[in-house]
Amino acid sequence: MLNPKDFDAVNALRRQVSELHAAGRPETFKAGFCDELRDLLYTIADDSEKAILVADAEGSVAGYAILHAVHKPETPFTVERRYIDIDEFGVDEARRRQGVGRAMIDFIRSYAAQQGCSHVELNMYEFNQSALRFYESVGFTTYRRHMELPVEDAPKQAQTPLTPNEYQHLALRTLNPALSEKDVLINGVMGLCGEAGEAIDLVKKHLAQGHALDRTQLAKELGDVAWYLAETAYAIGYDLETVLRGNIDKLRARYPEGFDADRSQHRKTDDE
Repeated sequence: MLNPKDFDAVNALRRQVSELHAAGRPETFKAGFCDELRDLLYTIADDSEKAILVADAEGSVAGYAILHAVHKPETPFTVERRYIDIDEFGVDEARRRQGVGRAMIDFIRSYAAQQGCSHVELNMYEFNQSALRFYESVGFTTYRRHMELPVEDAPKQAQTPLTPNEYQHLALRTLNPALSEKDVLINGVMGLCGEAGEAIDLVKKHLAQGHALDRTQLAKELGDVAWYLAETAYAIGYDLETVLRGNIDKLRARYPEGFDADRSQHRKTDDE
């Protein structure tokens, strides 16, 4: 179970889970990992009905689960039930497909039996198909569904702004883990050139060939440029916030009062 020294490591995994849900279900989950979410772990640790399971691999936290012992008394509609509900479950991205998750489920089943519970429950979102496949592989079955019906012309909820570092973290979830450090760098800079070329081609067709400017597709190409920018920055050990801040600092030094044609024409040779 949770050792106080593991709080930060567990919260790092909780951040991974939180960002996965924010990316997969942005209409429900907020991006980022706020202080309230971080500090919630301390509240859970003090809850006598809950337990925090930590999976250790070679001295580091490889996975975690938050377990809730639930007792549902008999009602006119239902029989009495005792079960373990898995509130949260996560395995470090670098430790997946190494048996960590399966070992955790085996432990949870034994723990449930020790607590006098008849079964283990959890709920999940449909977008997370890899998690569904894992849960089914260890014996979970679906006995209930939550469904929704979108309402036409319903007011759209404003999404929480995405910071550069949050974008980079979410984007890098789709980076091929088989690539070497050298390959990540090469893929990043080549991708920047390739996607910039895609954007140029759309503008070329608009200016030279009479096509309507496809702004929607151009925005998608800009998004692809951003993905490769995030990858390239990661390849050289930079987060996007640092890259963007450095660029703004350079521009402020170059143009203290905003763009100036004279300053541009007489720029120092080392000001690149």
